[in-house]
Amino acid sequence: MRTSDRARYAAVRDAALAALDRGVGGRWELPGGGLLALERPLPFLVIGRLGDDDTIARLTGGLASRLVVSTGRAHARGISALSTALIRALAERTRALLVVWLSEGAHEARTDRTLLRARLSASPRWAALEPKLARALAAIPTDGTRALVSIERGGAEPRGALRIEPHLSERVCEIDLTVFPRHRDATGAARYPMRLLSASRAVGWGIAHAADAFTEHELKRVWPRPRLGAATLDPAARRADAILCDADDAFDVLVQLTPAHLDRIWKRLVETGFQEEPQLTYRPLPFDPLVLKRRVLEAPVEAVEDPFVAELLREKQEELDRLLSMLRDRGEEFLHESELVFGRPDGPLIALAERILAAPHRPERDEEPAALSLDAVIERTRAHMHRYREQDPLFPDEIELRDDTAAGMMVLHGRLVLRTDLSVSLERLDALLEHEVGTHVLTWFNGSAQPLRLLGRGRARSGASPDPRCARRRRRRGGGGRVVPRRLPPPARPPRPRRARRVQHHDPRGARRRDDEGLRLPARPL
Repeated sequence: MRTSDRARYAAVRDAALAALDRGVGGRWELPGGGLLALERPLPFLVIGRLGDDDTIARLTGGLASRLVVSTGRAHARGISALSTALIRALAERTRALLVVWLSEGAHEARTDRTLLRARLSASPRWAALEPKLARALAAIPTDGTRALVSIERGGAEPRGALRIEPHLSERVCEIDLTVFPRHRDATGAARYPMRLLSASRAVGWGIAHAADAFTEHELKRVWPRPRLGAATLDPAARRADAILCDADDAFDVLVQLTPAHLDRIWKRLVETGFQEEPQLTYRPLPFDPLVLKRRVLEAPVEAVEDPFVAELLREKQEELDRLLSMLRDRGEEFLHESELVFGRPDGPLIALAERILAAPHRPERDEEPAALSLDAVIERTRAHMHRYREQDPLFPDEIELRDDTAAGMMVLHGRLVLRTDLSVSLERLDALLEHEVGTHVLTWFNGSAQPLRLLGRGRARSGASPDPRCARRRRRRGGGGRVVPRRLPPPARPPRPRRARRVQHHDPRGARRRDDEGLRLPARPL
């Protein structure tokens, strides 16, 4: 081994041990293309050896505790000293440690049905843990199906100088995890990038669930349980997030999709008894869609390490690309491209809309509630926003007045927009504020405060029904109908929250107070 490489391994080892001793982690480049990434002391460590390319590095992307090392013989001594020191330090700090030895199976051993092969430790010490680890690995989803996992028990795979010290065998459980190359072609040389991304998600799910099962079994008396998911973003993810957020803020979809001369169109519809189809014209785009598309496609989503973060960024990149095409082609091709972005309404949703239209109208009241003036609306809106600013002075309180929007009240990139001719009753105004400020502005604010700012921008296909909490508030304030939104089933284990900024909902009637906290970025569900 070269002297410079030996010194580098020693420096990384000392820095990593010092960081673990302080209860923190770090990220260190290793000779030969290796990488040590530890977010904090965790009860698991994934160790993978690089092959002819960076496949192992891609398969471990996004894991919060991983060591990727070179296979070169010249690096064996430095890698052995580094891995031994890390395993010893983590085992002493966390009381029990799961070590996953990750490797890529030989191309000749590839089968069409098996994605992963897990070889569990043969030691009687870990016999009670075997069923839980087997269930965790067998539940790996991939491409909408179940990944077939072969689970065996036996001795350790030959690893050269990489081994566990004998006196740690009672505290360290080993799993040999082999990934069979579905992501390679028949020769084994070329890779299929999207299959590799799918395999990376499957490996991430499997290791996260195995580590969760191990933690519940071995550290059940420890409280609070350690958070196992990654909480930081790699440099490529941060750059892609910044590019996509800047591109999303560069145009207002709702404004560009609002037809011009709405008042004239509505007057003509009334005069013709709603029998004449209106001719819609749109304002010219203040940007060049091709230039903005080029900026969107510059986001390096293919270099993002965490496959789950990469999936979110890829979806947003594709959504922005299609939105710009939709705005460019407003007119004849608009419907088709809108369906590509937002999807087609399904049968149950269409049937619900038809039932609402066919339902008898509510009888008119004898006395209509008095409408508030625009000044009164602005004053009450600022008072509503002030309740949030009391909890965080960074909460936006900008109010923009426009006369070219279709809705009387809407939110654009965290800004509340009011029409200059807005006329609304007090009861209806409270319902609107609960929705527009308490849902859209608050979501934008909390999401933008996360490491992944894209969470504040939303997704085009985030669900067909609104948030049930928002619907309940609107019904309580008199702003919603009697249609109860469909509830989505909760996940098996919801991600643990991390407080970025805390903003509290406030009901003007004082009937209820509720907290909304910014969620920690979940690298994977645990």
